[in-house]
Amino acid sequence: MLNKRVFEIGAGRSALSDGKLYERDFFHDLPDVPVLPETLLSVELKLHEPQVNLTELTGLVLGDLGAALQIYRMAQREYGSLEDRPTRIEDCISDLGLWICLDVISRQTVTRGSRQNAVLEYWAHARGIADYCSLVAEEASPETNPRDAYLVGLFHELGLLPDVLGWSRSVYSAADSSVAGMRMAIAWSLPRCVREYFCEIQLPGPMNRWLAIVETAHHLACMPTH
Repeated sequence: MLNKRVFEIGAGRSALSDGKLYERDFFHDLPDVPVLPETLLSVELKLHEPQVNLTELTGLVLGDLGAALQIYRMAQREYGSLEDRPTRIEDCISDLGLWICLDVISRQTVTRGSRQNAVLEYWAHARGIADYCSLVAEEASPETNPRDAYLVGLFHELGLLPDVLGWSRSVYSAADSSVAGMRMAIAWSLPRCVREYFCEIQLPGPMNRWLAIVETAHHLACMPTH
């Protein structure tokens, strides 16, 4: 395994102690998002196979909110806001390179600490809602790409990430989590569908498909299982 630093939740605070940072720079320069150790191990094992299955690798990355964000953020640093930049996670992985992607998701991992339970619950909720969003789009919304719906579900509470990880909020003025989510989605050039979702939160209306899908996904997640 690559040498890596272990992320003790809350350690990112020191990187944000300068209250004079501009808000624009704040969103670009946030600390690395931690990745679950089991995701990192699975990715490393996959990369050491004789032939790497990109579909399987993509599935591992998309199953971990932190890994997906880290790769999207690296793609944003590499390509900026170019119109033809890769937006699918598999295209980001292919263009950036397998070992660069491994390096970027290895920078921080979730470990035991005061925030561990909250982080694990946040990660699990994001993946669960993402799965339900994909299911809703596939079964009830034929005009909507299930892969886009999955991403919307995975990042639907993006604005809560700084609080979950204990990052300082003193250097940005987001009035609520949806505003913070929108600003992070823009700064990190997340896929259009994710940015559309946060726009719908700010400007609700009858044609807000992403809000409807996420609401249905939450309803399904709360239903008792037998």
